[in-house]
Amino acid sequence: MKKMTTLLAALLFTLSLQARVVVVSDIDDTLKTANSVGKIGKLYHFLRKQIYPHSRDLFVELSHYYRSMSEAVDFYYVSAAPDAIFAQEKWLDKNGFPAGPTFLRHLGDPKAYDFKYKTIEKFLKKYQDDGEVITVYFFGDNADQDHNVYHDLTQNLKLDSHIFIRDVRAEASGFEGIPMRRVENIEYFFSERELSDSPTLAFLSPVWEASVQLDYVKQDLIPNYTFATLKRTYRNIEGCKIYSFSCRADAKERAQMAWEDYYARY
Repeated sequence: MKKMTTLLAALLFTLSLQARVVVVSDIDDTLKTANSVGKIGKLYHFLRKQIYPHSRDLFVELSHYYRSMSEAVDFYYVSAAPDAIFAQEKWLDKNGFPAGPTFLRHLGDPKAYDFKYKTIEKFLKKYQDDGEVITVYFFGDNADQDHNVYHDLTQNLKLDSHIFIRDVRAEASGFEGIPMRRVENIEYFFSERELSDSPTLAFLSPVWEASVQLDYVKQDLIPNYTFATLKRTYRNIEGCKIYSFSCRADAKERAQMAWEDYYARY
């Protein structure tokens, strides 16, 4: 009887230490095109709600991979977008994203950084307080504060985490003449093509990788408005005025070269 009790206690202890994977993701510019750093057409892309299909498929494969090893996987979607103008749960379900709680800002909530930090900290600390061993996957973009929020949470909560940030500002992808702006210990990606080479995501299937590569060859991975972001970045670097037509033409040419450079890398 004593031996059985010891075995049962050991089993319960093992189950309590079962690894759990927690996926935390932004929505706008991370899972759906939004052009948050743009000017013209920003509202159009927000209302259009076009998904990044390869990111959706990555989430599905991540979930299947860990659950096939009997590890629990939880998804959380946290966006600073106002909840009054975006039915987030319906959109995620309609587009086949793994189910999980969603959090959007209410009117009067803190600014993006504080809202996201406090929201995510609350549910991650719950796991820690319950004694669970968690690995956290963070997905976001550098349009606003995702990279800083995820980095600070990792440091302050001492998380075992992997952080992936979509480079919507085109300032973390090594384009010629654009100063690099990166936060340490973060994997930045201009498109999902870089994620194909990430050792952290080695579980991704050959089918997923082939689909990404096909769209890369077709130059369909990046929204066209990102080219406008590149042009604007080069105009700012060169100090172009509205009436400086030659300067603006030069910025456009540099943006075209950067665009072609990216689609010749892989």
